[in-house]
Amino acid sequence: MLASFAEAVLADPATTELVIVLDGPDDDADRRGHVLAQRDPRVVLVTVEHCGQFGALDVGVHRATSEVILLADDDVIF
Repeated sequence: MLASFAEAVLADPATTELVIVLDGPDDDADRRGHVLAQRDPRVVLVTVEHCGQFGALDVGVHRATSEVILLADDDVIF
């Protein structure tokens, strides 16, 4: 779901940055995150070790540079 979520967000021309926080990812999620970051310079990939949903959101908010921030999990359907 990470790829389809990211593609939907990046398809919007108003998207200037997509911060993806991987919270204790398995190898597959980590690989998919790196592929997305390599394909699009707007993707910022951050990996944390099991800080929980709110910890991951906090990391993402602090890493973001845009004025508008959308918080979502990768299982959100656009």
